[in-house]
Parts: sequence; C-alpha cells; structure tokens
Amino acid sequence: MKTLAVATLAALLGSSAQAADVIAGDYINMWFRLNIDQFQAPHAAFSEDA
Repeated sequence: MKTLAVATLAALLGSSAQAADVIAGDYINMWFRLNIDQFQAPHAAFSEDA
C-alpha cells in the first residue's frame, strides 16, 4: 500500500511513470533487504552449529 502511495505521489508531482516505477522498485528492494537481514540471522546461527 505504501508503494502505491509513493508511486502515486511521484506521478502527482509530475514525475514520469518510469521515475515512479524506479521509486517503487527502490522501496521494494529496501523492504526485502530489511526483511532478509532479519531472516538470515537464524540461518547463520544454524550453519555455525552444523
């Protein structure tokens, strides 16, 4: 929902559709990096124990 809001805001500000897609893509990539970092910790600990 936030991604849609960011893309919509960018479009309303007169940015091109491509720019809105880039902004949305950056937001999605940031979200995945933050979540992947959270999920990597248990796996890393498990690998060390193995």
